[in-house]
Amino acid sequence: NLQSGAEGEATCNFCPDGLKKSHWDRVIPFIGSNATCFKLNQFFLNYPIAENDHNCQLALNFNYICDCEGPGYAGADSDAKRKVLVWFPRVSGILSFLSSSAIILDIARDRKKRRKLYGQLMLTMSVFDLMGSAAYSLTTLPMPKEYYIEGSKGNDATCTAQGFFIQMGTTSAFVNVSLALYYYCIIKLSWTETRMKKIRIWLFLCPITVGLVFAFAGIPFYDMLFLWCNNSAAWWPEVPIIGAILLTTCAMTSVCLAVYKTENASHTYSSRRESNRQTISSVVFWQSIWYLLSFYLTWPPYLALQYLWAGGSGYSSYGLVLVASTLVPLQGFWNCVVFFRVRAKKKMAHVMSRFSQGGESDVGGQENSAADSNVSGENLSAQPIFGAIENSGDVGNETALEGNGDEGIHLPDTPTETQEAHVANGSTKAFDLEQSGSDVSENHSADEPQNEAVCLDNGWVGMLTSSIR
Repeated sequence: NLQSGAEGEATCNFCPDGLKKSHWDRVIPFIGSNATCFKLNQFFLNYPIAENDHNCQLALNFNYICDCEGPGYAGADSDAKRKVLVWFPRVSGILSFLSSSAIILDIARDRKKRRKLYGQLMLTMSVFDLMGSAAYSLTTLPMPKEYYIEGSKGNDATCTAQGFFIQMGTTSAFVNVSLALYYYCIIKLSWTETRMKKIRIWLFLCPITVGLVFAFAGIPFYDMLFLWCNNSAAWWPEVPIIGAILLTTCAMTSVCLAVYKTENASHTYSSRRESNRQTISSVVFWQSIWYLLSFYLTWPPYLALQYLWAGGSGYSSYGLVLVASTLVPLQGFWNCVVFFRVRAKKKMAHVMSRFSQGGESDVGGQENSAADSNVSGENLSAQPIFGAIENSGDVGNETALEGNGDEGIHLPDTPTETQEAHVANGSTKAFDLEQSGSDVSENHSADEPQNEAVCLDNGWVGMLTSSIR
């Protein structure tokens, strides 16, 4: 509906500096196949449409095609701004593409990681990230050149292809939900790996099916959206992403609350710890923040922009458009940061230790001490109130997410002797995995109460939190 301007109110001026005759026959495709610059300019000259009318604002965003003075598309009213809108998202897309490739290569070259459910989920998520990042990095290149967008050299077919693969890339967000549910089942519900295998197919089938359905459903709606070609339908294309964010947030919040309750149960005995140690809840809380960061840094600005455009506003919000278009391709990059974060921290710690102590022998001594404190080969178990978690193999050194050792959290199918002793008489004892078996024996003598709880530190928390993406 067109809103006529009231008497004395500013009216829409499509071409303030006058339409050049050489541009009369240029077509504005977004408005219609027969909408030439001449016809549109005459329409707004003959009818006093209010300047704040949505149709006027939309038309002004396309008057650049007619070489008229105005806000430009997406608020880019100069050549420099238009080039920035092309290259900032392109750099983000390339960075995300390389990051997803790094995750894929790290998992693919390790047989243990490929066999674990966690590794398979990360591999699947990164493959779809790769598709989306590649499509995003093309930015305006596949757009039909008739739109006169900076860098556009494509046609309708290339535009549709780009939109399809961008939508396929959003499948990684749905796989992210499966990863969150994996940790929820392992940590909160105490499911074993054997039990997880029974639902393994659904953790892949559901997100991939949802992604494919929305990618194919969008084919009739893929069109130019200033930055790239994507689903131009109003409202519904973003609903699955919002649902994925909410589900992941709920799952990880539940895990955090469960860990917090465990820490409170052990609080009485934690006073014997060093005062500068992090509590379990704080470690898990911040790891959960890292886990959700890839969603919250990637999607909210772009979702806000899409809903503004669907509501007929925000066409000239250059700052919001630039921020949203730069962040949304970075899903794979944030995943990579979290995936390699703990490994990088350990390497940095070694470098800092070498620098501060200034001797190879001191560093070697520390490494030997760290090796003694690992529970690898000891098959010790850490069982908080919501389940037994077996710290096996290389988990003590570098857990699944760092890329070394076993993937995920391995749960034994049958309880070990340690676990049986652990659960006897309602005991809630949890071993500090930072210590070796002998340390545990020395610190927890036979004269201590049977159901004494020892606050877990970096061992069990390391298995949980470093596995949180």
